[in-house]
Amino acid sequence: MNAPQRVDAIGQWIRSEVGDADAKPIIATLVTDSHLRFYEKLQQRVTLAGRLLLLAAAPRRAGGQQDPGYEGMSFEQRRLAQDQRAARRG
Repeated sequence: MNAPQRVDAIGQWIRSEVGDADAKPIIATLVTDSHLRFYEKLQQRVTLAGRLLLLAAAPRRAGGQQDPGYEGMSFEQRRLAQDQRAARRG
């Protein structure tokens, strides 16, 4: 991918993480390839960590199968389902 596309992709990710106002000065520092590589690696690690957390928090049925419909739920719906399941367990 060329530099303008990489800057745009990382800029969008940074804005999604910290908001437009806080992202502006960070995005302004993306002036070298090493800056981009740093943020691309950071993005990969943050994304992977988030996926691992979701997998760890996913409710499982007996036999280790994931509850149906869990993949299509929003974060709030997943938390509600987890809380309801915990309440049923006592």
